[in-house]
Amino acid sequence: MNSASIAHPLFQVLMEEHKKILSKLAQIDLSPRRDQWLPLLDEIMQLIEMDHHFKEEKLLFSRIYMNPKINAGGPMCSLFFDFHMSEKIKEQVERITSTPLMIEPHQEDILKTHCPLTLPIEEHQAGKDLLKYIIKNMTHLKDKEISQYLSLYKQIQFSHIQKEENCLYHLCSNLLTSQEADEILELWNQKE
Repeated sequence: MNSASIAHPLFQVLMEEHKKILSKLAQIDLSPRRDQWLPLLDEIMQLIEMDHHFKEEKLLFSRIYMNPKINAGGPMCSLFFDFHMSEKIKEQVERITSTPLMIEPHQEDILKTHCPLTLPIEEHQAGKDLLKYIIKNMTHLKDKEISQYLSLYKQIQFSHIQKEENCLYHLCSNLLTSQEADEILELWNQKE
């Protein structure tokens, strides 16, 4: 069984999408007026939360979460786990929104396993819940609050991308065969 590598086109596509995400997030700082934020945040919701993260969970995570080797990790994964434990993103978002993170039906089986994929799923959901909260409450929040919450959202995404590119995608490439990675890539491209 020939495992995929980080050079596989699937992981290159994922990292290219990260560049688009980072570019879109940079536009937040270039849009200082409140009336410009809502359309931009709707675009970000679609690009990051509804497309990229959803496809990661449905197409990639669903293929690897039961693999016993998923707990192998590595030094970078351990380092990022330590950051995750100290950042407490979930708690920060729950405090802001005054609600527990919303768990999507397709996330439930993975979360029940308590495998390392719970970390990126938690970050996906924390970001999504925070962005929904900002969009929903845009007219009631003060500019300072919006800026603070958008800063946290960007921090979640920047940190998350670093973890995926330096740990998770490497782990995934070792858990998938080249054929499996090809199949996921084909499905990924169909969902665009």
